[in-house]
Amino acid sequence: MKSFLTICFLALLPVLVFAQISPYYKWGNSNNQFRLDSLQTVLKSTTNDTIRMAIYRDLSLFYVDSKTDSAEYFCTYK
Repeated sequence: MKSFLTICFLALLPVLVFAQISPYYKWGNSNNQFRLDSLQTVLKSTTNDTIRMAIYRDLSLFYVDSKTDSAEYFCTYK
């Protein structure tokens, strides 16, 4: 029984890991332009470095498929 639970947990582990994907990376949503504008607005007004790093990461993931030069710019934290 214990080995069965271990196998079930290991089988469900990829599902649990995919729950951590950022919502800005999903392109199917119609609010993408609003989210992009919101991220850029917060980026200009914040002074917290941790928040700025998270915003740069989300922006780079947002642009990774469409504008690779912009994604590369946002990947290198300034």
